[in-house]
Amino acid sequence: MKALSKKLNAWEEPLAEGKRSFKETLMHLIHSDMSSTNKIYYCMMRDNPTVENTHPENDWAPVLMLDKLSVKELLRYFTLKRKILMELLHSLDMKTWVRKFKVEGNKKSLNVYKEARAMALHEEEHLSTLKLQIKKFISK
Repeated sequence: MKALSKKLNAWEEPLAEGKRSFKETLMHLIHSDMSSTNKIYYCMMRDNPTVENTHPENDWAPVLMLDKLSVKELLRYFTLKRKILMELLHSLDMKTWVRKFKVEGNKKSLNVYKEARAMALHEEEHLSTLKLQIKKFISK
């Protein structure tokens, strides 16, 4: 039991000093997802909306309290949220992909495509880190 608990604690150990743990990275991805998907969803509901500029950790972390969930629960939550978003994105036509929105305090207009692309690039960066963390975890 002791050896198993050490392995489970590894999910919360940083990959390197000053880096996020697997769980912290997963929580960051969910917080970021909330900011991005809410912009996309709002854009689906309104014409040329102005959406609030939210920060993943400063605004979403205190509300979601993801630190209270296990890694398994976080993975299930993220997977379901991603499935829902992907269903929406796969259903969009070209006209909808370029629906515009503005972020409060930002003069530049964005669109669904740009937000989805930024989201994908951000996640890819963190997923490569998670892959390294998984290898580290498995080798323990």
